Amino acid sequence: MNLSFLIRAIFGLAFFQGVASYVGISLNQYRFLLEFLIVILFFTFIHFLLSRQDKSFRAPGWIWFVIFSIAVFTSALINKSDLYTTIRMYRQILWPYLFFLSILNIYLSPQSIRKINKFIVILVILQIPAAIYKYAMYGVREDVIIGTFSTQAGSMSTIFPLFIIGYLIAFYYCYKKNPLFLLLIPGLMFFAWSGGKRAFFIFMPALLFAAYIIYNLSIRQNKISILKILPNLILFITVIGIILYLGGRLNPVFNPEKERWGSFDLSYMISQARDTQMGTPETGLTQGRIASFKVAFDEIIINSSDLQRKLLGDGPDRLYLRDDHRMDYGIRYGISGAVFNLISTGLAGTLSFFFLYITFGVKAYKCIKNLQDSLYIAIAFGTILATIVFCIDFLFYSMAFFSGYILSILFFYSAAILFKQDSNKESEILTLRTLNF
Repeated sequence: MNLSFLIRAIFGLAFFQGVASYVGISLNQYRFLLEFLIVILFFTFIHFLLSRQDKSFRAPGWIWFVIFSIAVFTSALINKSDLYTTIRMYRQILWPYLFFLSILNIYLSPQSIRKINKFIVILVILQIPAAIYKYAMYGVREDVIIGTFSTQAGSMSTIFPLFIIGYLIAFYYCYKKNPLFLLLIPGLMFFAWSGGKRAFFIFMPALLFAAYIIYNLSIRQNKISILKILPNLILFITVIGIILYLGGRLNPVFNPEKERWGSFDLSYMISQARDTQMGTPETGLTQGRIASFKVAFDEIIINSSDLQRKLLGDGPDRLYLRDDHRMDYGIRYGISGAVFNLISTGLAGTLSFFFLYITFGVKAYKCIKNLQDSLYIAIAFGTILATIVFCIDFLFYSMAFFSGYILSILFFYSAAILFKQDSNKESEILTLRTLNF
């Protein structure tokens, strides 16, 4: 079996899910095909494992995955949740993690990995002309199409470009000073703007700041000196200023005139962001993400005297369906990954899901000291930044890493090929130490 082709087919299906839905193909049937290919890949891994003499395999994060699995089905059992809905919700982490295990433990030649990587790059670049097409056809809207991969999750117009920009920054500074990496960033900013997502222009400066600090402390391993970093710091502040300026003028919500290319008023931007995220209208239903998180946390953790409810929530079917029960919790809008998991699976499910991703980010951070290949140093740095994007999304923004496959399989694929390379380096170091001994 051509594993490189199979993996590329999985990515191709994940990236063109929105196009399929746009032309009328059933979303359930399309996802079934994608999941079926992941099953084939996983059984190929099982066959590979059984056919070799050494039956060991690597599974970073397996403890958190198992805890999350137990939390989901135990919560479903005690809350008498619908089994079909529970399974549909659970598959959002099951298939990406099985995909990760397969990539990590199956042998892939360097040529195969290069083919897959080039294919992913092409798919990413295609998102920019897709955004131009959307703008030309529909203008600035979040509820039509998002690139080629979605027609529903408007939050992807914020999180996807942030996710990719993190890797572009990493590749530019650690792998190759290719202008293409930087030229793609304005295209991805347009992707976010055409999706009508103002949060991008708030989160982007935070990501750039994190990238700057991590790069200097962990990649270059420089002690931060004001004199040495002053030129870069000026450039960094200038870039952030431009992003905030464009965000304030291009997004009607962020300027007093409520129109595109309105005046720039930073205090007004801050006020609008605060009111939007923390406000509760006269209806009594939250419309901001911070307000929604507070309501969910108070309901499940603070005000509940039931330890079982604190640990396992109210069931996986409470918020997963379109006709969900968010109104019962006083929530109208603003369900982040943390809010969703707190209500669905309690503290056990929320923390295990969160720490599964954090484990990969921490491991990527530790990998950097063992790596010599600039490509994999860039992937490690990009994976760290992707983990930061996950934290922003999960804690403050949306369910983008949970409601679809595109971000999760990209994240897990990057982590898998990184950990494969790091494992090889660790083996080489161990061999050299043994020989020296």
